[in-house]
Amino acid sequence: MNATLLEKNLRSATGTPVSTQTVRNRLHGLGLYARQPMVCARLTSRHHRDRREWATEHVNWRRNEWSNVLFSDEPRFSVHPDNRRIFIWRDRGSRNNLAFVHASVRFGGGGVLVDEILRPIVVPYSAAIGDDFILMDDNCRPHCANLVKDFLFEEGILRMEWPACSPDINPIELVWEALERRVAGRQPPPQTLQELERALLEEWDRIPQLVIISLIDSMPQRCSTLLAIRRNHTP
Repeated sequence: MNATLLEKNLRSATGTPVSTQTVRNRLHGLGLYARQPMVCARLTSRHHRDRREWATEHVNWRRNEWSNVLFSDEPRFSVHPDNRRIFIWRDRGSRNNLAFVHASVRFGGGGVLVDEILRPIVVPYSAAIGDDFILMDDNCRPHCANLVKDFLFEEGILRMEWPACSPDINPIELVWEALERRVAGRQPPPQTLQELERALLEEWDRIPQLVIISLIDSMPQRCSTLLAIRRNHTP
């Protein structure tokens, strides 16, 4: 709800005309600012239970164990991203408050995702790591297909049990955010799919390895946070 709509509701309820700037000033005086809500997957009681069980199982893992995990996810990048904005009024530090979270249903929109990584990337990486290699992927339908399961079984690749609707505990999500910011900051921005692909590859190579290491090192803390907050999304 923006200041203009608040002004209209106030005038309708009280009959007193107030400028939208006055509404903004009063909200700012209370420490409230227009912010975009954090968009998270909708979680059911089963999701909460599975997330806690997963965190309990992995909270004591050390770096050498997490280093054997290949995290994966399918981001969607667009030449013309969606610029629609939803704003809410909240105070600083309340981003994760459930009252200010916009829940969405995953995979509800259109788009093109590329997921041809098993044979050219996962198999060689698995061979390089050795017997302790673990593949992490989410529970989207293509990953659950019998064809994929059979392929991983034949290659002897162990799959991590991952709780559904849990991108907030997948460290690669922050890599995608960093990549998106880097591409968005290019001047001039990509105008074609070919330019977008080239920009993504170039910016991917420029992400410091220290960023990746710090995200892997953050996994124990992510598990601890998930256990501490119980039913909420992790910050």
